Amino acid sequence: YEMLRSLVGSEMCIRDSGVNNKNVWHSVISDLYITDNVQVVRPKKNIDLQLDINNKAIQIKSHCWQSNESDLCIEQLTASEQQGDIKVDLTEFNLASIAHLLPEDLTATGSFTGGLNVNWQQGKLEKLDMNLASQVLEFALQQEEKHFVLPVKEIKINANSTSQKAYFNGFLNSDLFGSISSEMIISDITAARNLDGIIKMNGFKLDKFKPFIQKIDTLSGDVFADINISGPLKKPYLSGELSAKNIDISGNNIPVTIKGSHFNIGFKEQKLVLNADISDDQQGNAKLKGELDWQGTRLGGQLLSLIH
Repeated sequence: YEMLRSLVGSEMCIRDSGVNNKNVWHSVISDLYITDNVQVVRPKKNIDLQLDINNKAIQIKSHCWQSNESDLCIEQLTASEQQGDIKVDLTEFNLASIAHLLPEDLTATGSFTGGLNVNWQQGKLEKLDMNLASQVLEFALQQEEKHFVLPVKEIKINANSTSQKAYFNGFLNSDLFGSISSEMIISDITAARNLDGIIKMNGFKLDKFKPFIQKIDTLSGDVFADINISGPLKKPYLSGELSAKNIDISGNNIPVTIKGSHFNIGFKEQKLVLNADISDDQQGNAKLKGELDWQGTRLGGQLLSLIH
């Protein structure tokens, strides 16, 4: 109770117009605000609320909430145990709204937009649509004299579902991680729960991580991934590969300078296959091959090496 009192403004006022002959209670909420003592969020207008006592249903008319940096609108909200329809529009969520919650050495700039649409009938989900997007985000970390920056060019997340099938799509593009995309479909949600999807990564540059790793003079290489996922949700099968090419690593605390090396991890159902070709700056070479099998609860494998 004390926590709620510190979050919800004490000036909230409920104007009650009473219960009509159909047992529908109507009220208007005014002067409401929510705060954590730094940010204040309040509706742009009074909130009109109806409660159907007989049908145990609630209806809130469209209204918007705002803070100094962010806006969210509830376009529709009708809900009962048997049926409901909720539509929410995230006009803008600026990361400045949570700046005071972050560590002192971490700053975040940028904003998100999005939306949510949920509908259920006869107690079962009919439709769920959700989307979230952002362009030009930046996270900065200051540690003593070092300043690290993580720029994100674009983020997109979409998800939708019915009572039988769920779909997810995600995309991230940044100078640090390159582009990462994913699509997932879960079918027959109530029974088999089969999963089908892909994960792709391109443009992942290891040299972008050099400022974050101390005592390394050289770090470079390219990482790619193209992985398919299928089968039961609890025990999915993987196919495809994760590869790293043209790897160079050197530093005073690294005993061997790695030059022009390659790593490849292949996936085949519930088995991982490793192939590596490692070279140093003294014309040395090592070839590694290995397998790892994780079927069920059993974990096993072998690693073979050939050194020149």
